[in-house]
Amino acid sequence: MNDTPSLLRKMLLWALGLVVVLPVMLLAGYACLAAMIIIPAMSFERLDDPWAYHLARLGAVVVVAMGLLGLRAGGRLYRHFLRSTRAPAWARSAWLGLACGTAANLVFLGWLPRLEQFELILLGWPLLGSVAFALLLLLGARQRRHPALG
Repeated sequence: MNDTPSLLRKMLLWALGLVVVLPVMLLAGYACLAAMIIIPAMSFERLDDPWAYHLARLGAVVVVAMGLLGLRAGGRLYRHFLRSTRAPAWARSAWLGLACGTAANLVFLGWLPRLEQFELILLGWPLLGSVAFALLLLLGARQRRHPALG
């Protein structure tokens, strides 16, 4: 059974990589790593702040870490689906990573003050990748269960 993606599917994946995966990896990856350094430093710098501020910073670190898990899952899924049409053996952890990334993105969008339509589209861009990879996982799992469909 051949599970190598067709040329059309590879071209669509390359387009997804160029339009969604690469910009999200570059921008969100850099921002997440910077936030993981800056947010804890803010807490140690201002030890006399109220506990609510420290808990909010801790929550921000957790959300950023969830975002990094989502970025990792997206990168791994992108590389996997360039080589195969079937769902990976580690599909459960991929679903968990996509869920973490999606939740982090939605929490981040909810934390920000009122956004203009362009900003909402720009900051919600990673959700397109989550949807695309979720569809690829569903199609790959279907092909794994029913090999005759592929």
